[in-house]
Amino acid sequence: MRRFWEKARLYLDKKTGLYHGLFDEKPHTTDEVIEVIKDMAYKFPFVIVEDPLGEDDFEGHARICREVDIQIVGDDLFTTNSKRVVQGIKAGAANTVLLKVNQIGTISESLEMIQLAYENGYGVMPCSSRGEGISIVDYCVGINAGTIRESCLGSSGSRFLEIERELGRNAVFAGKRGLKGRRFQQ
Repeated sequence: MRRFWEKARLYLDKKTGLYHGLFDEKPHTTDEVIEVIKDMAYKFPFVIVEDPLGEDDFEGHARICREVDIQIVGDDLFTTNSKRVVQGIKAGAANTVLLKVNQIGTISESLEMIQLAYENGYGVMPCSSRGEGISIVDYCVGINAGTIRESCLGSSGSRFLEIERELGRNAVFAGKRGLKGRRFQQ
């Protein structure tokens, strides 16, 4: 199984504009990558795809959002940066921003970006891949995020359950409403 995923790692050759590593040795165009993502999203129970295209391909991400009705998360596309999020909003690129506080630098800048995303109908998905630890769970609940990356098991999962007990009847689980994409808004 590991060998399969190693072949599935996608990267963009900026010189040629072609993608490599999409399950085979052949380079692929943006159109081909979008078709593969569309096909996978309809054949399999995907709910989220993160950074499906190059970090500066706002139009390609917008196309995927129009053609695939699941949550499309911009990580390298947005880099938790309000200026890039504004650019994405104008293009209709993605529908969720991956939140890494250390990418932008300060909590204040992160909160500004979160507000901007929410005001424009985008979701925010906190990520604990930068050493935030268990505190990412409190952060996720505090900003009312609908999804979180890498933090549902172990001590993070236990912290979610503790918060649910602390909040009692005020605790709300968004379920599929917490996801972005037309598939989940029905």
